[in-house]
Amino acid sequence: MRVLKWFGGLLLLILLWMGLVASGWLPRPTAEDLALQAALARAPANLDGKRNAFAGFQAFGHEVPESEWEAVAAADVAAFEQAPPGSSFVTTAEGKYPAHPEVPGKDPSLCSPWDPECLSKVRQHQVEAREWVRKLQARLAQGEAMLAYDHYRYGFKPRADSPLGPFGGYFPILLSSIALQHIDGDSAAAFSALCRHTAGWRQLRSHSDLLIMDMLGIALMTGATRLYAEMLAEMPIEFAAPCPKVFAPLADAELDQCAVYQFEVRAMGNTIDALGQGDLVWFGEPVPPLLKLGTGLINKRHAKALFARNLGRYCTDEQYSRIRARSSTPLPETGKCGALDWPLDPVGCYVAKALYSVEPYWQRLLDLDARLKLLNAAILVRGLSAEAAQAAFDARPEAMRSAEHPMSIDTDAGIVRMVPLEKTRGNPWDLPYARAP
Repeated sequence: MRVLKWFGGLLLLILLWMGLVASGWLPRPTAEDLALQAALARAPANLDGKRNAFAGFQAFGHEVPESEWEAVAAADVAAFEQAPPGSSFVTTAEGKYPAHPEVPGKDPSLCSPWDPECLSKVRQHQVEAREWVRKLQARLAQGEAMLAYDHYRYGFKPRADSPLGPFGGYFPILLSSIALQHIDGDSAAAFSALCRHTAGWRQLRSHSDLLIMDMLGIALMTGATRLYAEMLAEMPIEFAAPCPKVFAPLADAELDQCAVYQFEVRAMGNTIDALGQGDLVWFGEPVPPLLKLGTGLINKRHAKALFARNLGRYCTDEQYSRIRARSSTPLPETGKCGALDWPLDPVGCYVAKALYSVEPYWQRLLDLDARLKLLNAAILVRGLSAEAAQAAFDARPEAMRSAEHPMSIDTDAGIVRMVPLEKTRGNPWDLPYARAP
């Protein structure tokens, strides 16, 4: 009887614990949670515009006329909403329109936005580069048409398995086509195209709610900045550097990524709500069996709060102070479960172990700002003698400096140099300023 009483008491405690966990009543929201909820609920200031580029990007993998972009996007959204979570999504454009040829990654004949040089690659592989540009004329035309759109607001329900527009391979073709114009002697057209596309992508990346669009814009602007410097170094000294506003350092509003992380929090919330439904993908992998079994015990409110603590920081006054200071000092770490969280929400804490750091994306944006500052320093010393260039570089205005990025000039090599925060994408990063042969 004593054993049965002990066993019954233990069973009662387990049932009470399961009921407490399933109720989601504990752990209670903190004051910080409530403040972050308010910050995340604010309407983004940078998503207003006249023309949303979502439909154009959704149709970007196929030769879809611009007049039919909206129809394809609407059909894709409807198909995704009707499919169970985790289903393999195929755009409705497949089979209806010709698909664009796939561009292999790291093609030696094409410029990559992160390459240390562009013009020399294209010059050495002109035949191959021209063939790629010829084959992708329809895609280049679609990219040109999208420059008339002024913001990007994602149209699918955000979730871990939500579709992304097929955008791979476009930038190498675009940059290489511009480089070929310059190589062929039509530098005016090359600069015009580079200024136009950089302005368009500068607008889109800072008026988007999707992280990948933000990163795509940074990539294009990085490659464009280098190509601009390379072309300018080959122009006569009396040639005035074109479109200076397009390549000016970033304004504070262009470093505000709050809308992107508001979206990420919604996506994580919808993913948590969908756990246990279909074959949902979790961070690129199938949902672990242990997580599938425990979805009935997850405190969804608490799990969502953990993600909000991690990402909502980028909508706070603390982040806006970092923006004004162009600071890379990391925000205080949040979002991890404490000693009391684990027993009260073990499944939610297990889910929250997938929390990811977005600081590298902030660093990449700061690096873009520094690259633009370095480009302006290169323009400042262009055409000067070695001694005069050194003096001008040392006395350059504050707008061409970054406290986070060491910058220098090598007058023998005719380059200016910057050390990025992100070490994996060009370290150091050089731009030519002296006229090349």
